Amino acid sequence: MLPSYWELDLGLSYDDGLFDPFETRGNGLLAKAKGRSLGLSVESDPRQILVADLGVHVGDDSRRMNLFQIDLELDIKAASNISLEFNVEHNRVNRRLSWVSNIVDPLVSPNRISILADRTTNEWDFTSRGSFIFTRDLTLQLYLQMFFAKGKYENTVRMTSPDRFVGYSYPAPDFSELSFNSNLVLRWEYLPGSTLFLVWSHSREGEGRLYRTPLGKDVEQLFSLPMTNAILLKISYWISY
Repeated sequence: MLPSYWELDLGLSYDDGLFDPFETRGNGLLAKAKGRSLGLSVESDPRQILVADLGVHVGDDSRRMNLFQIDLELDIKAASNISLEFNVEHNRVNRRLSWVSNIVDPLVSPNRISILADRTTNEWDFTSRGSFIFTRDLTLQLYLQMFFAKGKYENTVRMTSPDRFVGYSYPAPDFSELSFNSNLVLRWEYLPGSTLFLVWSHSREGEGRLYRTPLGKDVEQLFSLPMTNAILLKISYWISY
């Protein structure tokens, strides 16, 4: 921490590989690639009205995988009774050897084989929160999140041993997932210990277009998906003896 109350954080990590017992979904061990990563984060003075936090993370492994992650968070103290938070996170992982499917092929031995491929994923996460305190007994909280995840597979192989693979033709389609969630919560403590919660929840989710669809088109399609709305009311009453 600097004299200005800014904070810096640097992290280094190394993964020696060894074995992953879960990636093949019950079809044996998979030898993990050796990996390394570097992370750096910077946070501004938390005493100020506007507080920013920026984090960057990069890494790679011995199988040509590389990753890049960036996370930006802004906290705004708009007033003594109003706080807002905005967060944007982007994650991209290129060519990570990943499980695709377990199939039975009578032409090879053993017949049950694990199919893997180089998977590239691209994720965006936009999240915001707000807190509004009207009185000691009456508050309003807001939560919004848009999330986009897409991926593609290349160079499919079959696993012949934990650390050996041979080329194998197998259809591994692109995927794209879109989701939006929001909650609005009104809390009223109408009597000491007795509380009323009024909640409105809104959500949309579904599959997007192809992997290479621009982010703007994903946002446009997200808000054309069918929506689900729910209104909930919870009332509690404190009975004292």
